[in-house]
Amino acid sequence: MVAGSPWTTRLSLLPRRRAFTLVELLVVVAIISLLLTLLTPTLSRVRVMTKQVICHNNNRNIMQAVNVYATAYRGRLPFGTRTWPWMGMLDVYEKFLYERLGRNTEFLHCPSDPWTPGGIAVWWRNWYGVPMKESDHVALPPGQPGEINYTYYYYVKMYWGIRTDGHLDYLLYSWTLADIVYPHQLIVNRCFYSHSEGRGGIQSGFIDGRTEWVDYARIYKACDYGDYNLDWTWDGIRGKDLMD
Repeated sequence: MVAGSPWTTRLSLLPRRRAFTLVELLVVVAIISLLLTLLTPTLSRVRVMTKQVICHNNNRNIMQAVNVYATAYRGRLPFGTRTWPWMGMLDVYEKFLYERLGRNTEFLHCPSDPWTPGGIAVWWRNWYGVPMKESDHVALPPGQPGEINYTYYYYVKMYWGIRTDGHLDYLLYSWTLADIVYPHQLIVNRCFYSHSEGRGGIQSGFIDGRTEWVDYARIYKACDYGDYNLDWTWDGIRGKDLMD
């Protein structure tokens, strides 16, 4: 290109792009840092709330599956030949509700559960001193390992008998929906993580399909093995956990 040509003249007339100064870059970085500082707590709360919503939905799906099962069996609640802890941690979900949960075991894991593979398996390992095995299951879903990732728990009072003094008698008993005197006040199923962490309450499932977080202050104390161990609700399945 020849100097002084029209092309040279046109190029020289184009505006030059000014580079950012160091001060301007530092200002931009500071603004971004400030925005991240302001937004991070909000995003964390959103993540926590999202996990809580999923946990609510999981528990609701479980309770709806219990109702569907009972409707199909003339009001009979899930009941098997194995007692605690197999019935409430494994059998009720795998043997009785699996089909009614759409063969989806994701409903059995709370996203807030911090333990690997899940709270139930870790409790089992601590209680028995050995990991849960495939032989501990009577109806292990296809593709699931012996140590499952479940987080939810079906209370003992839903399948044990009641003594005349209101305590449970440790004997298996097949109850029906009609035996539940206080369906709006009897906690049937819970998130194992929320209870065992001692966070001041229980993520609770009710037989009417309702699920909610229940503070301990709203719960009657149980009759055995810990004030809020609702395996041992007074009068069992005929009793109530929530105060009037």
